[in-house]
Amino acid sequence: MQNPLFDELLLDVYSDMELKRRFLDDPASILRQRGVEVPDGVELRVLEDSPTVRHIVLPHFHDGTPASTEELASRKSKIILPP
Repeated sequence: MQNPLFDELLLDVYSDMELKRRFLDDPASILRQRGVEVPDGVELRVLEDSPTVRHIVLPHFHDGTPASTEELASRKSKIILPP
C-alpha cells in the first residue's frame, strides 16, 4: 500500500542526513510532523538495510492468523500506514 506522505519522507531522508538521524531516533515524531497518523501507544522502530543485511518483518495480526495466502495479502496490506 502506497502512502504519498511516507514516500516523500523517504526521499527527504535519503537526501538530508540530519533528518535521517532524527527519523532513526524518533520516527513517530517525524511521521506526525509530516501528517502521517501514528496511533498513541505504538512504538515504531526504523531499521536500515545495507548491501549485506536485509530485514524481514513479521506482521502482528490482532484477530488471529490468516487462513490463506489471499487473506494474508489482504490483511498485510492494511497494517502499515494506511493512506
